[in-house]
Amino acid sequence: MRKWGVEQFDTTIAPYVSVLISADAATAENGCLVVASGWPVDRTDILPMEHPSRDAPDFSKLAQVEEDRIDWARIETQPGDAIFFTERLPHRSSANHSSKSRRILYGVYNPLAESDKRKDYYEDKRSNMAELAGREVRLVFAM
Repeated sequence: MRKWGVEQFDTTIAPYVSVLISADAATAENGCLVVASGWPVDRTDILPMEHPSRDAPDFSKLAQVEEDRIDWARIETQPGDAIFFTERLPHRSSANHSSKSRRILYGVYNPLAESDKRKDYYEDKRSNMAELAGREVRLVFAM
């Protein structure tokens, strides 16, 4: 399983909400979302992070010692299913090892009172994905 923890986030603002909408079935075989089981929705502390890759110095993930302590639960979905969670919920997924697609739409919403973070969020996401992939990554999103 890919060891990605909570997303990169701005610790100076209130937690933001992510929504995952499945276009295809997401299963254990094709890398469904995996979350920290029993994580309280109002838990807003931030677990320790680490920078595991010299090739991607701006990428951070949940510290391995913290990740190893968590009881992880898979959330398999069917097309049309939606999952709402905050970015503070430890979550990850693995590579798709099946012959079927796993298309998922993610929306991320921060409190407007904290200003519009959309452009910065996606620029940071694109940059980190490019560093990890070792190539330019194109993210397509609508307004």
